[in-house]
Formats: sequence, structure tokens, C-alpha cells
Amino acid sequence: MQIVDNKKNKNFKTVWYQISCSSLTHHLNISIPLSNFFGISFRELQRLINCILVASFALTVAQTVSAEGTNTISPTPNSCTALALLPSRNNGDYLGCDESDRIYFRITDCTTEKLFYGFNWQRYGSGTNSPMEYMSSVTRVSSQEYGGGALYNMYMKIFSPDGSLAAGPIKLPTSGAGFISTYRQAIAGPQIDNLNPNGYLPLVFTPKTNGEYWIELYRSNDGGATQMASSVWSYAPYFDLTVATDFGKIHSGRVHCVKWGLIAIDPKTFANVVSANASPILYPMTDDGVVYKITFENGFEPIDFNIAMTRYGISNTGNWLKDRISRNNVVSPSFIGGYPVFLNPPDSTVYHYASLPASPIFADPGIIGCYPGPYTIRFYLSQAGDCRLVIDADSTAHNLASNRVIEIPECQKGLNSYVWDGKDGIGNNVADGTKISIVVTYNKGRGNLPIYDAEINKRGFNIACIAPVKIDHLKVYWDDSKLNRVGNKLKNELNNLTCSGLDNSIVGSITPTHAWNGDGNLKQLIPAPSVDGNDLNDYQADDFGNVRTINSWFWGVALNAVSSTRLASVSIEGRIWDFTNGVKKVIHPASGEFYVLLVDPVSFTILSSSRVNADGSYKLIHCPINGTNMPLMLSMSPSMVGTPIPKPLLHDGWKSVDAISNVVTTSTQNLSNCDLFIKKVSKETCIEGFVKEVHMLDPWKGATVFLFNKLEKRVYVAKTNDQGKYSFRVPVPCEGVIKAMDENTFNDCMPFSIDTTQTDSVQHADRDLILEKLKPANQHEKFDPTLYHDGQQFEYKGAVVQHLNFEPCLIVASSVDTTQKIIHKEVIPTVNSYIPVVVPFEWNVLQLGAFRIKKSAFEFERKVAEKSGKHVIIVYADGFHKVQIPGFANRNIARKYAPQLKKLGFKAIYIPVFRANVVVQVGEFSKEADALSAQKMWSQRTTKPIIIQYDHNLFKVRIIGFSGKTEAESFIEQSNWQKNPKSKIS
Repeated sequence: MQIVDNKKNKNFKTVWYQISCSSLTHHLNISIPLSNFFGISFRELQRLINCILVASFALTVAQTVSAEGTNTISPTPNSCTALALLPSRNNGDYLGCDESDRIYFRITDCTTEKLFYGFNWQRYGSGTNSPMEYMSSVTRVSSQEYGGGALYNMYMKIFSPDGSLAAGPIKLPTSGAGFISTYRQAIAGPQIDNLNPNGYLPLVFTPKTNGEYWIELYRSNDGGATQMASSVWSYAPYFDLTVATDFGKIHSGRVHCVKWGLIAIDPKTFANVVSANASPILYPMTDDGVVYKITFENGFEPIDFNIAMTRYGISNTGNWLKDRISRNNVVSPSFIGGYPVFLNPPDSTVYHYASLPASPIFADPGIIGCYPGPYTIRFYLSQAGDCRLVIDADSTAHNLASNRVIEIPECQKGLNSYVWDGKDGIGNNVADGTKISIVVTYNKGRGNLPIYDAEINKRGFNIACIAPVKIDHLKVYWDDSKLNRVGNKLKNELNNLTCSGLDNSIVGSITPTHAWNGDGNLKQLIPAPSVDGNDLNDYQADDFGNVRTINSWFWGVALNAVSSTRLASVSIEGRIWDFTNGVKKVIHPASGEFYVLLVDPVSFTILSSSRVNADGSYKLIHCPINGTNMPLMLSMSPSMVGTPIPKPLLHDGWKSVDAISNVVTTSTQNLSNCDLFIKKVSKETCIEGFVKEVHMLDPWKGATVFLFNKLEKRVYVAKTNDQGKYSFRVPVPCEGVIKAMDENTFNDCMPFSIDTTQTDSVQHADRDLILEKLKPANQHEKFDPTLYHDGQQFEYKGAVVQHLNFEPCLIVASSVDTTQKIIHKEVIPTVNSYIPVVVPFEWNVLQLGAFRIKKSAFEFERKVAEKSGKHVIIVYADGFHKVQIPGFANRNIARKYAPQLKKLGFKAIYIPVFRANVVVQVGEFSKEADALSAQKMWSQRTTKPIIIQYDHNLFKVRIIGFSGKTEAESFIEQSNWQKNPKSKIS
């Protein structure tokens, strides 16, 4: 400390003292007018200077981000949060614990990165114990001996990413390297390469592979062979786990756990007293890349407790609306499948941070239906997430109680629909013609913060979002209304004599909030008040959080869209005219029966249908208002509202007149004079185009070109000339698919609709047909015709390629990566309403193995990707998880690459796709269970093989075995897949 007299004056009013404090991490200069000290004693001045030193030290701590442990679990010296090990309460990272209790650390480069670590383990309930350094808010107390609680029988094991033992048992010391004796050492982190002299001397673990390692901790009296009884408890006031290089480069944000087992203790004595405060700071990360910072405020007195963050709430039954509700628990829940909770912001070079999505938009029209309901509300999302609808049908009275609030979890990317019953928030039917406002809020990054057995939380907690957008104080929601009283004994710590709490699931509150003490704090006061001195006694049964799991939920991203409309429908009227030869005349009833259809431009289903009268007039009723460019179509088949457009629309030689507009836009008024025109056709046209070679686009001579009708029958055939040109004449109207084929080629196909009325006119193909010759492999090169799974060889029962000039090898129908060719017309939350997509494309693939055990396949996939640098997929078919490398342009390239895989230690088998194959994708899911459900459902609809392909973190359900695109498209039309899309509401 240095006091510098910078300026002096006789009246002392301009005398300043400069107090300077330097450390390795920062330099602090504070200038204070001496007049502020006038009249105080030197002892008081010295005490104030000590306070400044403490503040300086705290600032140093806040700026230190290298340490991974006490640094964020106990960020201030006046409270201490210890790492807990309470096996009998399912609390802590003990030997054989659940996955959710394991403490993980990530290694991305095992050639340079290591784990540097240290602990200070104490007996549970030991009170005063080991040497330490304590910083109070005013004075500094250094190296006081409290002796007695240090543990000499603590062990640790380190496990590799594949689950094998990587190191251990390791006996954790009570002095020297690996022992953290002071708070200053704990927050400074490890000494590495003679750097960081304020830190502790660490133990070091050297990994052999990359991936997620984990540790397990336990007490043992037989040299680490077995764990002591689960009723033996311990805790570590100081701990650190830091991933770094030997040269001191720190990789913070690599240590995480799903459910941290913690305990609040006295920072001076290490005693686990009921009044001990905890103030941890933690950084959870959701599976969609949203990162949070959770800070517990002063007044958090939990004794031993758990902190986790999940997507599902407290339990995982699949019904989040119920699973999120706070509940009584004697033993801590496991939180299997929860989010990783980091000790520092996750390393962004390893863990993918989310980007900010686009705001939701309403479909056009955004609401369809007629009084008294139901109505369908439709909106689009740029990414999957949760949504909330607020329907305000009382905008003039501003009666918030009448607003209808509807939560829609698990909405999908693309179109989402909700069927609203037409009632307001009070349960009354909204009157016909009422002006309403609909707000859809899209929420991304759902987080649930279930806190187990935290007796008192006087000042609540603060939750901030740090990615993809920085928000310092989020709104959180909770429902403590289902908590109930357990037992009747104040001195029984497994009892809880307090009552239920607040249901704040609709309105929510801005953090810091959700405080509790002697009750549920219904008035949301900060600090939460005590009840009959509950926070001053030694009992837990009168504390609101005792033996309960209290949950809060929140989102890091909330984006809105607003639509104002009127609950009404309109009618559309007009006439149908015969416009053959350009002359307008009334259609006579003898011309046949006609129907006018109003089509939804979003789902392409029927919104309204009307039979045409004898005089050509029609009237569509119950049409949605505020719809833009809704197609009006003529049909000769009756159609029900909500069903797909019938095919064909017109037959018997009739067609619509394209020159006349056939779309309508509605407002709040009925429409009239919406006339439609049709005409007779009985002529033919000429179809012509070119067939070319795939690489040089040279003309393909002598190829056979087929025209298939809608029933997939060949109706016309032509041959290409020297310029690769084909030509044939067909009657109109005619619809079909054109294909070009030749011997030993890959073929392409192009859907081509013919619709013309001009005699002798020519219809040109809008693109060329492409063919590619099959290139035979070297007949002397052989491939191993066996696959490997789970260490065992077996013979693969695939089809053998014949009549080709190379050794027989295996072939699989198109079960490969075709992501770029998929066009997502519409993705909606239910399996039944996913629109199947035809994928007319093939790859050549290399298959390296097939596994019955899924875990083995995913681990093998990771190894192949790491060693080869290639894109690797997994295809689940025939009971095996098949690991494949797709994307080779032709067989020669794949064949030449196979030896490279053998050099890397993989036994590759070449699987070419040599004939035309297409895939029908019937769903893609983030969860494997959903994909399996879809596979089961489609297996009841078809006898064709159904595979599941894991690619780009999605499980894609695909039907294979089609002869071509025509068959695949016909399969889709006949599969009755289109249904009314409805959101999955729990």
C-alpha cells in the first residue's frame, strides 16, 4: 500500500490521498479527498483502507476466469459453496453415480491439453478444520489453524469418453501438489509452467484421446478398491478442475455437470450451519445453443442442495406442462438428460452457440373457420421452439382477465397450427364479428431450473442470457401451487410444515425473483419475509424449500408477431362461362357437373366448395377474411372441406382458361362477380427435348425416351438422334413423366405436364435429361465381402451386382445422404402431418461397419469422422446401425478412396448404387424415439423397406425400394398422408 500526497492546501479541502494496490492481474488507483476523513482516527482510517483492499481483492477475483471450480461456485469470500458428496441422498459425483451427477471435462487436442486439478476435502459436519485464509468484509484473517476435518481417505477415478478407466484410483492429498489450502489459491487456479504464483500446485492428468471425460469421487478404507457406505458424507470447500496446456494456456468453459451437488458452509470454519449463505454463479447451455448466467443473490441459505437445468422440468414423462410444476421430494431427482451446467461460459470453440432466429409470421390467411368455431390459427417459425398465443377479444374494455392465453410447446420449424375453440379467457364464446388481436410469441432455449432441498432463498436469483443475445434480467415463470404440507413434526428434517406457493405460470416476473423463506412469498417481496422466526432457528421443517424441488422456467429468446382481424367469414359468388373459341357463353347442364373450390394457399386443401348451378352460378360460403391470393379452382369431382385438391380437376376435354385470373383476395366484405372460364380441347401437341451426357453435356445418341402417364404406363416412346434430340406427338390434355434410359447408365427423370390447346404446336422441355455411363471397376481389385459389428464377423445378405466387369460386391438401395435435394414444403409437429418428399438422387457410398448396438455405431461414427475428416452418416436398417461415408461423385472415386480407409485401420466395403433409385422421406426428428414411432407407423402402411438415417444431428425416416420417381410420387398420393395439421398440445 502506498499513500501519496498529491495536493495540499491550508484548509485541507483540497488534500487528496491516493491509495494504490497492485496485483498480478490488475492495478487499482483510488483518489479520495482528505476532507472526507476529517475528524476520524488513524485506526478508523486504517480500517477503511483495509475495506478498500478487500474490494480490490474481490475485483481481482471477478476478473479471474481461468479457474474452474471455487472461482464461480464461491465468487465472494464471505460465502462458501462446497462440492458435496452425499451418496445416500443421490447428491454428488460419487462412485457409480448417475450420468447426471458426473462432472465432465472436455479435451479437444490430447496432444497438448491436460487436466490440472486440486481439492480440499472435509468430513461432513466436522465444523472447524483445515488451514485457510479468510477475507471478511472489513478485516483480513490469514492462515488460521482450525484443524481436525481434513480427509485422508479420498480417492478419484477418471473415465475416458468410451467409459473405460483412464486413471485411478488416485488418492487425493491433504498437502502438497493437488491440495488447495486457501481461498486465494482456489480462485487463482493452478500454477502451470512457473506462472500464477498465487495459485495452488496441481496434480495433472494426461489424456490419450479426445472427447468428454468424467471423474467420480469417493472415500475408501482399502486403498481405493471399494467405496465406503453411502451414508458417509463429505464436502470440498475448495476445488478446481482446469483444462490447459503445459505452457499455461487456459481453456475455460470445458467443465460441466448436469446436476451439481453442493452445500453451503461457513467460509471461516467450514461448518455446515443452517445460516450459511451460498452465492454460486453457473452457466447452463441448452441443446439449441442458448447460454445463460445464473446468479444466486445474498440470502440463499440452502444447506445441501442440487442445481440443474433441464428442458423437461423436474420429471420427464413427456408432458412438460405438468412436469414443470414444483413438487415434494424426499430424495433428489436424477435429472437424466438435463443440460450441461458449466462453471464458466462454455468454450465457444467447442460448444455451438445459437444464432438469433427470425421472428414468427402469420400464415395467409392467419385464421380460418367460422362462428362459433373451431378456428385454426396458423403461423410460421424459422426454428423449432415453444410458442404462446394471446387472443385479445376485448380490446375496447382492456379486460386482461378475458384474454385467452394458450401455451403450445414443441412447435416445429415451418408451419404450425392451433385449433382454437372460439372461447375467451373466461370461457365465453367470442361473438361473431368481434374484432380480435392475436399475438404469437416464439420462445427459444427453454430452460427449467429445478432446485432441490434449498430451505431458504430470501432474495431469489437472477437469470441473464448471454447468447444468442445479451439480456441482463430475464422473465421467469413458476408454479408452486401444488406443493403440500408433509408431516407434523418441526424437528423432523424430512417434514415440511409450510403450505403451497404461487402459481406464476402465466404472468411471470423479471429476475431477480422467485424468493422464498418461511412460506411461498405470495406477494413476491424481496427479501422474502420469515414466518415465526423460521430463519433464526435450527429446524428445516418450517422452511419453504425443505425436501422440495422448486422449479422455475424461462427462455432466452422471445419474438412476437401480431395479427388483428375480425371473427367473421365472407361469401364468394360468380359464374362459370364456356370460353371455347374465344366466345363467352353459358355452360349448359349437359356439359357435366362442375364444382368451384376455394383452396388454402398454405396447405393446398379445400377451404370451401360449391356445386355449380344449371345457369353456371355458384356461391362459396364460410370463406376466411383477410386472405391473399387464394386460388379458385374448377373441378368435376365433389370435394369436402379440409381434403386435398382432387386430381384430375377437369376431364372430358375441358380445361381452365389461364389468361383469366383465378385467385381472390378477401377483406371483410362479400365478393361477387368472381367468374371463371373454361373451354373444350380435343387436339394434340408435339413434345421435344434433348438428352445429354452428365459431365461434358455432349449429345447422347440412341437413348430411349419414354412418356409414362399418371398410372405409370408407357404410352409413347422415342429415340434420340445424332444431336440427342427426341420428339413425339400426344393428344391434349395430357399429364405424365418423361424418362430417358440407355444400357449400363444411371438415368434421370423429369416430371413434365402437358397442357396446351394449339394444334401442331410444340412443347419444349424446360431442362435436358441427363445420363451417366457406368464405369466398371478394375477386375483385379477385390473387396472384403464381410462386415464387422461388435467385434464379430458376419456375412451380409445384400444383393450381388452381376453382369459387370469386376469382382462381385454388395449393393444397397438408395439409403444415403440426400439432404441438399430435399425441399421442405411444410414441417408440422405431428408425425402424421409431415409432407413426404421424393428425393430423386443417388450417391455412391463406402460402408465401414454395421452394429446391433447403437452406442457402438455412434462411437465408430465419431472415430471415422475424426480420422478421415469425411462426412459420416448412420443408417438404421435390417436391425443394424450401418456406418457409411456418402457423397462420392462416382464409383471410381469411392473405389480409389477405400484403400485410404484401410491405411487408417478401417476395413471398408464398397457399396455402389448403379441403378436408378429414389427415396421418399416421411419425417425428420431431433429425437430417435420420434423417428422410431414414425417408422412403426409407416411400416403399417407399406411393405417397402423403411430405414432411419442419422445425419446432421437429425433422425430421418425414409422409405426405399422404388423403381423411380413416378412410383414414389404415386405412393405419396395414395398414402393418405395429408391431414388437418394440429399442434401437439399437452
